[in-house]
Amino acid sequence: MVHLLSAIVAAMVVVLSLLGLFYCLQLLLAILPVRGRELRPMVYGERGRLAVIIPAHDEGEGILPILSMLKGQLRPGDKLVVVADNCSDDTAAQARSVGAIVVERRDEARRGKGYALDFGIRYLESDSPDMVVFFDADSMIEADTLDVLVSHCYSSGRPIQGKHVMLSVEGARIDAPVASFGHLVKNDVRLLGLRKLGLPSHITGSGIACPWVVIRDADLAHSHAAEDKKLGLDLTQAGHPPYYCREASIWAAAPFSAEGTRTQRERWERGHLSLVRIAPQYLRAALRKRDLGLFMLALDIAVPPMFLLIFLLAAAAIMAGGLAFLGGWVLPIWIASVTLVCVVALTLLAWWRYGREVLPARLLPFLVHFIWSKIAVYSRGPFRSSTSQWIRTDRSRTGN
Repeated sequence: MVHLLSAIVAAMVVVLSLLGLFYCLQLLLAILPVRGRELRPMVYGERGRLAVIIPAHDEGEGILPILSMLKGQLRPGDKLVVVADNCSDDTAAQARSVGAIVVERRDEARRGKGYALDFGIRYLESDSPDMVVFFDADSMIEADTLDVLVSHCYSSGRPIQGKHVMLSVEGARIDAPVASFGHLVKNDVRLLGLRKLGLPSHITGSGIACPWVVIRDADLAHSHAAEDKKLGLDLTQAGHPPYYCREASIWAAAPFSAEGTRTQRERWERGHLSLVRIAPQYLRAALRKRDLGLFMLALDIAVPPMFLLIFLLAAAAIMAGGLAFLGGWVLPIWIASVTLVCVVALTLLAWWRYGREVLPARLLPFLVHFIWSKIAVYSRGPFRSSTSQWIRTDRSRTGN
């Protein structure tokens, strides 16, 4: 029985270690001063007609900042379209007050961001633009974000994903900087590593520019819990691999309230774990097509979130150690332990290189609080559903 259990744990250790080493490779490449394969716009600032789509569900309190920022970056002939999806507040009125085109959608049975995006694309069909850019209603951008995104998209003909991160602002919860660092590793550092390998990028939810001829045929009308990354995989499979444009910055504020933090983390974990379930189908498709980019993206979504990966490797090392003490195999302990050390070391180096402003050293003790909150998320069962009903993140300053 001990040897059987050792074999099971050894298999688990091998899988986790392969995923952990891929994670380490991404971080190492991001940290090293190597340029990799960069996509540069042929004519910076040149582009065709543009439509910006903002899907919004009950965002009346917070939608005006992104609309105001975008209005200053649009050119004559461009469109700013807000899809007010199943809203019960004044989202539509707020958007119209600053001159945005508002299309309202009502469908209680088909709810979710994907349906709203598809509704916006269908609206544009009668007078289609050259490119479409998606932003979330709670996003913030730099003065040149839109121009950088569409210049890269126009010159390359590829989908472009900007640097989309979460920032902890004054008044946020004590563990918000830890969550922001995890988000930075996932949405920036690891994607930079993929870019340096010449591989496609994931779509991360906001700040995506796409040629019309590509996005018009994309499968958007669904309620998958991770509709953004699924879109990136689908585009890559269709021969349109997204490119990570770190030079275009998009960010959102971390939630202030306990409820907003809880729902956001549950949605993210449920979305990621739902992707793990569909990773095999993309891996098979990549092998059939001999598509390295699709294969590596599918492998990447199988990598557990940073803190979960560390926890699983530590648990595997402990289990392997216990079985070795009872007479089981010793090698799995070494494999799990070495991988764990590499993962922790590269994560610390990534923090030193990119994350010290997001997570100052004085706030590192709040890792314990954050890890405990993650355990609570998993205890509530994030595996239970792969669909999303578009639960808006509460960013009110109450309930800290």
